[in-house]
Amino acid sequence: MPITETFVQNAVRDRLNKKYYRRKPVYAGTETYTKLRRADVLLAFMRAKNRPYTVVVEAKSRTTIGNLKLKKNAGRQLRYSQVIALALIVGLLLVTGYNWYFNALNTLVLLIAFLVGVGMISKIAGWLDMWFTKSISAIEQLAGYPANESWIAVAADTFVKRADLNSLKKQCRKNGHGLIIVNEKGRLSLPIKPRPRHVFNDYLSEYGKKKKIMEVIGKGRDYGPTPAERARTRRQTFVFLLGLAVVGSVGLLVYEDQYGPVVPDPIVDENWSFQEVYSTDTLVAPTPGLQRQALPAIQTCGAFPVTNRSFIVLDQVASSNYQAAERVKTLRNAGLEAEYLPADCLRSWVNKKRFIVHTNAIYPSRPAAQAAVNEWREALKAKNLPEEFGKVLKVKP
Repeated sequence: MPITETFVQNAVRDRLNKKYYRRKPVYAGTETYTKLRRADVLLAFMRAKNRPYTVVVEAKSRTTIGNLKLKKNAGRQLRYSQVIALALIVGLLLVTGYNWYFNALNTLVLLIAFLVGVGMISKIAGWLDMWFTKSISAIEQLAGYPANESWIAVAADTFVKRADLNSLKKQCRKNGHGLIIVNEKGRLSLPIKPRPRHVFNDYLSEYGKKKKIMEVIGKGRDYGPTPAERARTRRQTFVFLLGLAVVGSVGLLVYEDQYGPVVPDPIVDENWSFQEVYSTDTLVAPTPGLQRQALPAIQTCGAFPVTNRSFIVLDQVASSNYQAAERVKTLRNAGLEAEYLPADCLRSWVNKKRFIVHTNAIYPSRPAAQAAVNEWREALKAKNLPEEFGKVLKVKP
């Protein structure tokens, strides 16, 4: 014997609160009317003080299976076609830079284009059987009920084809409605939970029995969010944390790209050697045996132009102009090509107060620069010169 719609209503009325909401006190009734509609099952309880929470259920059985199947919806197809046509016309006007003026000719042209576009899009969408051309009438009906949460309850023997049940599940999930399946013993299974809608809206005022219902649920103090609200909060928290992690990861990558790794500071690293230099304007007599040396001229940025993102061989990060000049002099005396310039001439991770000693060559890619680094290290080893840094440095103008 097939399960009737009345049996589905009574089973949902008696067991939905016990299985899912678990609130006390709760009003549960069938055949509850609004001004224009009738809810098969209505549940109501207090979400917060003076804030009733309303749940409606639309019950269906095998006799009303036609309302649960995905069918062509001409009105829905026309509405979506109009929106798509309007978006395409506006986009086309923006892309082409068409100067539209409000006159009879332009208005007529746009109106004709809109009507022709709607007709063509609607025809093509129907031919391709696109998703917006179909709908389930029970879903459309349930969307008109005033409620914070809504369900569709169906009997377990309603569908013969599995594809029809899958289509109903997909539409329920898409529109935020829950799905209840009632078996022959009146037990409920909830494969899809609803999404709460306007949690603190008082939808109970739309129903004629509000005064009677408030007398039942108004005495309780069992406040708090529903399971659907808690699930939504968990989803939002997860999405927020995931977004935070993505933003943080991108920020770290950008930081690495702009500034690179931290290298030892030549001022405090004991492996760096320094030479004492005396300024020419000092009034103190120099120590006997120590020769006074003139400071070399600081190199200018124009001597090494970089017009786009490139790579160079970084031989040394010098703390002073003199130290960089001495390193270049040593390399040149050994027959190696070298040059230096202030670090603030280029955009890289090197501290702007330092000086960059390089091989006076620019490479378009990191692999090419890495090959040059390997050759540079072999050349230093062949000349018995110490390797100061010897790494690839990405630079930007």
